[in-house]
Amino acid sequence: MVEPPYLVPDAENTGYTEVLLDICVKEATKIVVPQTTREVEVLSRAKSSFAALGNSVMVSDEHPIEVANDNCRLLDFCKSLDIPMPAYRMGRSREESVEAARHTGHPPPRSSLQGLPLVIALAHSSQLEGRKPRFHAPRYR
Repeated sequence: MVEPPYLVPDAENTGYTEVLLDICVKEATKIVVPQTTREVEVLSRAKSSFAALGNSVMVSDEHPIEVANDNCRLLDFCKSLDIPMPAYRMGRSREESVEAARHTGHPPPRSSLQGLPLVIALAHSSQLEGRKPRFHAPRYR
């Protein structure tokens, strides 16, 4: 922790990384720990800049974070590991999402997508038959 605290711009602001780098120099820090989820991807892209100052950034590398933050890429990755997955399709428009819903057996989306991608997934026990998961998830009641 640095005292006194600094006011920094939002992680989406173009000056965010530069402000943090300046603080690291002024305060001779060694570790940077993100405080919000929005900072994680930004800091992962800037790890080498912090490392050049002798700082470790407590985030994963950029590629795993990008995959984890993209629902369809994450589902594709899990499927590549033979993790039982529901049927899914990605819709980047209302029309594609309606088609994805039809493909997976869901009713079409009723509300506006507001330009956001939508992943439609449907799980039936029949889709998982004969597949052995590589992990155990506890059941909560």
